[in-house]
Amino acid sequence: MNTEGLLLSSHNLSNEVYPGITVFPNPFTEGFVVEGDYINGISIYNIEGIMVFTEKTTPEKGQKVKINLPDVPEGNYLITVETKRGSVTKGITKN
Repeated sequence: MNTEGLLLSSHNLSNEVYPGITVFPNPFTEGFVVEGDYINGISIYNIEGIMVFTEKTTPEKGQKVKINLPDVPEGNYLITVETKRGSVTKGITKN
């Protein structure tokens, strides 16, 4: 089975353990901002676990990463933000 681009598992840190990753606006229409410290990369998966977007970033304090997804269909997605302290997965909705 080819698993490339599939979300098979995720190690999550809750907001209580790792505060400071913010995704807004949620829901979004075309794009949103991911804000936090030392973001290494961002991946977005549809509800079937298929990656629809990925971007590597240069980690720095106080980052704001703008994500534009005008061509993905409306629906619910999971966004995984990789940081130097671990990964955080949150739900987002495109309207």
